Amino acid sequence: MNKFLTRILIAILLALPVAGFCADANRVGAKAPAGEQALWDKINSLRGDVETFQREKGPVRPRRDANETEIRNYLKAVEVFKEDILKHISLLLDASKEYYGKYPKGIYAKENFKLLPDILGIGVSLNKGVMRPEDETVYNKLCKDENLTYENAVELFLVNLSRLQSLIEKPGGQEKPDKKTVEPLIGKMEAQIKEFGGRFKTGDDLLTAEIMFSEQIRELYPERSKQILELAKKYATEDGKKRLDGLIRSAGVIGSKPEIKFKAVDGNEVDLSKMKGKVVLIDFWATWCGPCMMELPNVLNVYKKYHDKGFEIIGISFDKDIESLRRVTKERGMTWPQYFDGRVWDNRFGVYYGINAIPAMWLVDKDGKVVDTGAYGPDLGDKVEKLLSIKQ
Repeated sequence: MNKFLTRILIAILLALPVAGFCADANRVGAKAPAGEQALWDKINSLRGDVETFQREKGPVRPRRDANETEIRNYLKAVEVFKEDILKHISLLLDASKEYYGKYPKGIYAKENFKLLPDILGIGVSLNKGVMRPEDETVYNKLCKDENLTYENAVELFLVNLSRLQSLIEKPGGQEKPDKKTVEPLIGKMEAQIKEFGGRFKTGDDLLTAEIMFSEQIRELYPERSKQILELAKKYATEDGKKRLDGLIRSAGVIGSKPEIKFKAVDGNEVDLSKMKGKVVLIDFWATWCGPCMMELPNVLNVYKKYHDKGFEIIGISFDKDIESLRRVTKERGMTWPQYFDGRVWDNRFGVYYGINAIPAMWLVDKDGKVVDTGAYGPDLGDKVEKLLSIKQ
């Protein structure tokens, strides 16, 4: 299942615990006026319709051994499903907006206030990142609402995050999005960082969403991506500021000369600054990381082909168990030095350089400068060969 559909389905499932949702109000003996109750019952009925449709009509994921035709048919079914369920979501969204407008202090106002951003986000995702003008009006009103909580603010920011992701993602390797389509939304999200940061204490959830925002636009706007992290830092807690410091370093790592110096697992001293004249791959990885291990055969092939020509690798292990690291490196013939401190995501170099996903592979040129932070995949060998061919 592609990650776009998975995100939608998970959001729907999380947003639609119908029985539990009704019970919260019923437990306190709440009784709403007839008109309000009728609208709330309609909302719950529509929630049930969405849940039933998702359960009964959701495309069945292909088997692992599915052939090309089966996969193609599945993808077509996904597109049809998205169009059909959007109709149900739109009805639910309209009912929730109606309740918000008519009963801002109603019996179910808090529950609806929590529901509305979720449904807005799902609708935007299904509608390829497009928010209807009437929905935008309600969204802006929610952001300014005096009853807005920190949790609401996180949800609303995530709506725009989902919206931005839909606009930036281009399926099938198509061209990058026109910057004019995303710039207004980016500006709005930057303003939200200030607004929500000034109104609430920026905790982990909102900070994580802001970091995701920065990462989403990094390819389109490298410098602006870094500026977003610096903006978020103004409103972050002390722990959040430490986290952002590493990410800011990471955002500006291209062209820099990282300080990588340590005593390796094999006892040898490693100092990147003393490896000038070599092309070096800095590999942030772990034995427990599936994608890391899937990439390993490619890394080994490139190492064997170019090591004698001046190619080196430095491993930065995010492992917790040193024996697992020793066993895997020995079994797989990974003869290059490994840094290990057993702190997993609190790894010394990982924290300092803001590594929050692995594998992360940096290529360093003969002058000691980072020239690539996505040095993995089938073109790794070509990148290494090109850097080796450059004379100092």
